[in-house]
Amino acid sequence: MSFLYLSGVDLSNASFHGRYLVNSTFIESTLTGMNFQHSDLRDVDFYKSSLSFSSFANARASGSDFSKANLFGANIKIDQLLDAFSMSGAVLPNKTKGRNENLLGNGDAEKCTTQQWIINGHWSSIRAYNYSKRGEQNSIMINDRNFYPGKCYFSANNNITEASMHQIIQLNDKYQQWIRQRRVIPYVRGYFGELPYNSGQNEQVTFIVTQIDSQNQTLHSFIHHPPMSKLRYYEEAVKPLLANVTKIRIEIQFKRGTKKSQIEYSTNYGFADLIDLSIESV
Repeated sequence: MSFLYLSGVDLSNASFHGRYLVNSTFIESTLTGMNFQHSDLRDVDFYKSSLSFSSFANARASGSDFSKANLFGANIKIDQLLDAFSMSGAVLPNKTKGRNENLLGNGDAEKCTTQQWIINGHWSSIRAYNYSKRGEQNSIMINDRNFYPGKCYFSANNNITEASMHQIIQLNDKYQQWIRQRRVIPYVRGYFGELPYNSGQNEQVTFIVTQIDSQNQTLHSFIHHPPMSKLRYYEEAVKPLLANVTKIRIEIQFKRGTKKSQIEYSTNYGFADLIDLSIESV
């Protein structure tokens, strides 16, 4: 048994124990209390399905789409969910909301280098600074109990007035198929701010998310300036992905604050940490 198309059906408390269901579709179906134990569920589409109290014990779920599904009380391991293609917006067994993986490498700066980022310009124009070692004037005081920054953060070199870095994410065939089927949006998340803390001047950190097609042509660019503050978690939904997008380029720009005089720049720097780019179903 495979390639089943059972969209919008009610199969509550039914059993598919040990079944081969690769590439099957259960979009918006009621599957409460289902038995999927020991089944092969690779690339199965559970979009917006009710799967509460169902059992996925020893099931293979790699590549499956649990976007917007209700998994409250389901017997499914975190490893199975992480191996799935998407759990965007799903209600997880513990009632938390699912979200997809970060597509950026070294977004948290924990390598304490700019490894995996491409620096636009001189390689030393952006650095990963240690929270406690940049100097007393420019140290970051952490007063957000929900923020666990680790060791380092990204910022421009002290002698630079403007610098930027970027990554390019190549979307695989699965992502491209998903984008053509559904309305999906990239989300940018992270902690952004200025140091030393001052009046909250905007534009010290800017991010640009660009959609690119297979011919390396720009389809759309989204530019935004997170509001500057002492330390702020920021989340922004970007423009929905276009059907022919194959790559996403994210660029982070850092600038000094405004001039104090005609010859001197402010010592305020934009900084960023825990930078995250994921693609979510809406």
